[in-house]
Amino acid sequence: MVTGLTIKTINILKKTDSPDYSPRKEWLLITVIISIIIIAIIILWYNLYISPRQDIASINALDFDSLFPLSAEDHKEFIENADIHFKLHNSKLSVISMCIAIAAALLTYIAFHVQYVYNKRQKSDLARERCENQYFHLLDIFRRIVNNISIDNVGKGKRAFHYVFYEYKAIYNEFYQSHHLARGKTSGEINSDVVNIWEDGISPDFSLEIRDKNSTSDWGKIIDSFRDRLLSHQNKSLKKSDEKVKYIADYSGRQIKYFDGHKVWLFPYFNYLLLIFDFISEHQSLHKTFNMLPYLYKEMTEHEIGVIYAYSKAHPEKFEGHEEKLQEIFRCIESNNEKRYFFDKENFIR
Repeated sequence: MVTGLTIKTINILKKTDSPDYSPRKEWLLITVIISIIIIAIIILWYNLYISPRQDIASINALDFDSLFPLSAEDHKEFIENADIHFKLHNSKLSVISMCIAIAAALLTYIAFHVQYVYNKRQKSDLARERCENQYFHLLDIFRRIVNNISIDNVGKGKRAFHYVFYEYKAIYNEFYQSHHLARGKTSGEINSDVVNIWEDGISPDFSLEIRDKNSTSDWGKIIDSFRDRLLSHQNKSLKKSDEKVKYIADYSGRQIKYFDGHKVWLFPYFNYLLLIFDFISEHQSLHKTFNMLPYLYKEMTEHEIGVIYAYSKAHPEKFEGHEEKLQEIFRCIESNNEKRYFFDKENFIR
């Protein structure tokens, strides 16, 4: 019985994978209980078979008188009314019964404790299974959001991300080449202005909000000139007469409306990405044994990660508390390719 319970306990302890659970205390408790039972059995066996016994029922009359100095009348009455051998035998049975009762109590405790550990593990497993199911359901919805992103004359899903990233890079290049706009600005400040244009798009009646760090007197004209240059690329593309714009030259001649803005899908995309980040943070204890984040970014292309990089740097307040997750995603880009997808790396624009 001890062996069977111990084996069951070992199996349960081996399967327990809760991050906050350690089987060390359980092993110690079970070892102590089994040791107590074994010691009690050894002591009982020693007392019954090894230790010298004085069987009162088998001593002679002389020894009996020396042990029990009674009067003749009391002596006779004692012999007649007391079964000394039975009393000795009964005392042995009492010791045996007590040991058996103690062993049974301890083994019962082990059985209940094993059941408690098993129930605890089962509850943890069910909670983990529910969490995993919810997480993969979130990923399925996110995957559908990505696949439903569509750009006319470009395509859907990952193909759309390819174009969107290089359109962002084309705007960044146009902005960077306009020395009046980029003068005195860091790569992060340029990125913020570019992302705003990339999100909202351009139109003849739309005024670009670009910060002036140098108090330029004709700043409005500089902005209008930049907008008109982008509008010229857009109109020529729609007429299939566009000159090849750097970084989106492969899409020339497809009547794509360049720089038309992407907020209509960027907003739900990033909101749902943040929802997944929040879910991972809320289940941080599970995240220690089941790393959820790779299931998200392993499906992403380098262009999608480049889009996330630019957007998150332009809107850091939206990703507050999720910086470590972003860094883990960005590490997917090999170091020798970072300059192609991260705007703040050297030679991003060549």
